[in-house]
Amino acid sequence: MHIDLRFLTLIAALFLGASGPVYSNYQIVSPTFAQQIAQPTITSLHQDSMRNLWIGTQEGLYKFDGSTLSRFQEARSKEGKVLFSDIRGISESNTGDILVAAYGIGLVSISLNNHAATIVSHSTNFDLTNITSVSKDETSQNWITTRTNVFRLKGTSKLVQVRTDALEQRNSFEIVSITHTQTGNTFIGGSFGLAKFFVSGNSFEKLSTAEIEQQIVAISEGPENSLIVADRTGQISKLSPDFGSSISRIELPEKYDIHIAKVLWIDNALFVLTNKGIYIFSSNLKLAEVIRAENTSLGNDSVMALLKTDSELWIGTYQGLYAATKIEMELHSAQSSGIHPEVLAFTKDSSGQLWIGTYNGLFRLDESGFHERFDKGHPNALTDHRIMTLTTIGESIWVGYQEHGIDLVHTNSGLVERPLPTSAKSLAVTSILQSNSGHIWIATYNSGLYLLSNGELVRDLSIDDASVTLVKEVSDGEIYAVSEKRIYRLSKDVSEFQVVDIKFDGLESAPRILALQSGAGGDLYIGTKDHGLFYVKFESDSESLSAMARAISKENSNTTVYSIEIDDLGRIWTATQKGVLLFSHDKTPLRHFLVKDGLQGNDFNFAASFKDDDGNLYFGGVNGYNKIFPQDVSTEIKSPQLRVTSIKSQAIDVQTNFGSEKAEVHLKHDDMFMMFKFSVLDYIAHDSYEYRYRLLGLQEEWVYSGRDHSATYTNLPAGGYRFEIQATNLEGTWSTESSMVHVNVATAPWRTWWAYTGYLILILGVLGILRKLYDAISIKNKALEYAHEMSVAANLAENEMSQHFEFQRERRDAISSHFDERLKLQSDSAPISPSDCHTQSWLIANSLRVLDMYFSKVPMQRGVDLQRFVELAIEDICDSRELKRTNVISINRVEPLCIPFEQTPPMTVALYRSIWGSLSLIGKLETTDFFLEVDSNIFEYMSGNSTFRACSSVAPVNPDLSTDFQLSALGDLDNAIGGLCEITFDPNQQKLEIHVFGPKPRAH
Repeated sequence: MHIDLRFLTLIAALFLGASGPVYSNYQIVSPTFAQQIAQPTITSLHQDSMRNLWIGTQEGLYKFDGSTLSRFQEARSKEGKVLFSDIRGISESNTGDILVAAYGIGLVSISLNNHAATIVSHSTNFDLTNITSVSKDETSQNWITTRTNVFRLKGTSKLVQVRTDALEQRNSFEIVSITHTQTGNTFIGGSFGLAKFFVSGNSFEKLSTAEIEQQIVAISEGPENSLIVADRTGQISKLSPDFGSSISRIELPEKYDIHIAKVLWIDNALFVLTNKGIYIFSSNLKLAEVIRAENTSLGNDSVMALLKTDSELWIGTYQGLYAATKIEMELHSAQSSGIHPEVLAFTKDSSGQLWIGTYNGLFRLDESGFHERFDKGHPNALTDHRIMTLTTIGESIWVGYQEHGIDLVHTNSGLVERPLPTSAKSLAVTSILQSNSGHIWIATYNSGLYLLSNGELVRDLSIDDASVTLVKEVSDGEIYAVSEKRIYRLSKDVSEFQVVDIKFDGLESAPRILALQSGAGGDLYIGTKDHGLFYVKFESDSESLSAMARAISKENSNTTVYSIEIDDLGRIWTATQKGVLLFSHDKTPLRHFLVKDGLQGNDFNFAASFKDDDGNLYFGGVNGYNKIFPQDVSTEIKSPQLRVTSIKSQAIDVQTNFGSEKAEVHLKHDDMFMMFKFSVLDYIAHDSYEYRYRLLGLQEEWVYSGRDHSATYTNLPAGGYRFEIQATNLEGTWSTESSMVHVNVATAPWRTWWAYTGYLILILGVLGILRKLYDAISIKNKALEYAHEMSVAANLAENEMSQHFEFQRERRDAISSHFDERLKLQSDSAPISPSDCHTQSWLIANSLRVLDMYFSKVPMQRGVDLQRFVELAIEDICDSRELKRTNVISINRVEPLCIPFEQTPPMTVALYRSIWGSLSLIGKLETTDFFLEVDSNIFEYMSGNSTFRACSSVAPVNPDLSTDFQLSALGDLDNAIGGLCEITFDPNQQKLEIHVFGPKPRAH
């Protein structure tokens, strides 16, 4: 980067005694987050142990953690909430809290754990409202200065006032600056001069030196234990380690109206902050460069704060925050060298001078490092100022315009002429090529490709496209012409261009082609819009017109490649809308250059690149151009320093600085959510990185968050997890190292082992109680059941007893009726016939005797089973008739009816009579076996009255029945019992049937 020539001449004449420009090693950028600061006056800067950037302004305090800008302007005090602003200094306590000197308020302490801001109270009545600074010495003790006093902070709130009464006290007594050295000394400067702190007396004593008698405005430790002191006149002195004499002095170029804010010794150089920019002196105190608004991107010359971090210098000015980074290339901009910002083309003339085409004319870089415009001061004016392309042919510069054809500029004379016919005056020229054969090819955006030969301009009709953006000759003499969608090739042995059929790997259709470059080994590199860089490999002996184009970097596949250059080492340089990408000769990403690395901007212009004969590269963009010396550029790929900046849950909200080292966080069981915030330690290009994360123990796959700096999880189960994050570097490659945090989610108290033990004990106790309760209930239920059963049994017993009593009563009545019937039967049968009285009485008596026999053999029931009675009657009659029971085959068809007692006498007499009658007839026969069949039933008889019929039959029988006295007795018996007897004889079957009818019994 070059500074203004007039400024250079002034410095060279006054101080350096040498000629030539003073180049800047810094690129000044304004970070994007700085635009969010409401009040741009930056008064103080600080980086804490968590590597957060703290920014003090006249309006309040800000903190940037790499992803989020937080604002602080309210603090708690004993009286309530207090608004604070006008930050004069920022430091850090031993406990990690941020100490802020807020003018008009006092000392404010901010906790990093919860961001709570409180006014530091103290037991004494020290007035800190006019506080001017807070700083930390080498022993980590904080010092507070006001306009007239100095205090040491003990602990978190105890202030110890340092005596200053030994200093010259004037009405205008004021402490302006304080500094601490690595040797443990503390110095203050102000209206009294320079003073040193002595521990023994807890006081400052003035250092009297002949060289320093003026009011001190700034102090800093210098090299080799020296002290750098600046006074109000602008003179800067370097004092010896014993502070007894001045080793050297510096006077700034502008001695008038210059005010020094601070002096700082950083990286073996002296930085002087003034209202006219930053003056940087080398280690031997020679002026190296000046950073100010007129030659850099610094927005304002009034610099009030400067902070050195790992890779940047942070500059606080009256109108904003800026960062300065060291660069490895030359930057030429309107501020540094007077070039118009829109640079579109380059070429070098035959004398080696660089010519630059811009959107506002043609410029030439002179030997002093400044750009001279080729304008109306020359013999001829250019036709147009919108230059698209430049080409050197012989002693002339061919200038192609956006709309007005071509001008030819003679570099020796400065004359300008029009080399093309009048008909070509409206051509939109995009590229000019003089081939090895001497032909001049002209590509246009509105009329195709032309060939200029021997003064004759002819359009090449083998190319159909009207818009040809580039024409280029490769090393083997082949010429390529490029339109927006096609590439044409003119081989040495072919008379016309032919379309090269190129398929782009991974794309359904051909992208828009913006750049073309040939490389070693026959490779052809193609830059596209929105699809990155491709390469085509042609065989050296192949005449094929088809090929496959493959992407070089998938990580940068969405970039737009405006131009391509190949350096002498075979490395590939591409200018894109995202900066400059560098690839190795084997197509491996090497580095991604951004504004912070010295680029004129992250965006570049179409085809605005050039490689000179020395191998230097030029890339033009919207803010000027860069000259790159490829051999001096570092290609070391640095993995981004990634960290977790904060962890938030329902119970915690802590600031962290967790990197790749082991870190842990513990969550309660009721923390329903957890949020991680993370960033890379690149506060300038923090929005150029992409992230991915995962929570091992919950998920194995990476979650791609793009440029989002946070990850949130909800309802995590109890257990151990490991949160990991990775970021891409600026080249688009994922870092190999992960930043990780071990997360332990506590088990809910009711789900711990001792809780389960308690549950088991409780369950066992409850089961025991339930068992006892169950047993008690079971016993009660059993008792109730037994009581119920006893009650039922008692009721049943009572019912059975009642039934038994009823049965006994009925039985008694039945027996009574039975005997009444028997007596009646006996009394009724006696007087029937005096001659047959013995037989009738005998039948009745025997039937009643068999009935008594029945009662003695059969259990007592409610009546008499007639079937059983018949069996007993047969046995009794056989015995009385002296018949063998085995000779009588009986068939008992009488139903087993239970006849009430009161009806049994007549029925049993009827059955007995019927059986006796049948068996009395067989006794006179000599037949061995007899068949006896007995039956009874109830049927309707005589006018619908029901009656009982006893029937018996026997075979064989005696045919002489008229003389048998038993038969006559049967007939007589009918009258005695009130029944009816029918006797039938079947002579054929030798069967006698006796039917005795009686009253219907009541069956039970």
